[in-house]
Amino acid sequence: MTLDPQSKVCEVGAFQFYAHNGSIVIMGKDGDIEISPSESTTLCTSLNTVGSIAHFKSIPPFIKDRPFEINFNESGSCILTRNNEDNGLNFMMTEVDDLIKGIKMALDKIKDTNMITGGPSPGTPGYNLPDPILEGR
Repeated sequence: MTLDPQSKVCEVGAFQFYAHNGSIVIMGKDGDIEISPSESTTLCTSLNTVGSIAHFKSIPPFIKDRPFEINFNESGSCILTRNNEDNGLNFMMTEVDDLIKGIKMALDKIKDTNMITGGPSPGTPGYNLPDPILEGR
């Protein structure tokens, strides 16, 4: 995925976070994933679960919280995928805090941009929705 360097929000640990067309793009060394702002809470909850079980002796093979799935490897690495796609974002269980921090920073950037510009930009969900106040509904 090719992204505009100006859309980069931050770099936390081994990950780069972008605010791209109203969505959050997370890029790592071995993959990337794009999430919508509305999915960020679901993903952060799943990542918190990963962080809480990181020190258990026995962990499940995966955690599924639609639309995301996190698969665990014996080496302590994980792969985050969306809707059972083949590619996704690889990360270590110890990097969960970096992911959550970066997602929150990217989400704040999107919220700030929407407040300054007055709403979503073209190409994002909700851009062409009718305004009930202007249409007299």
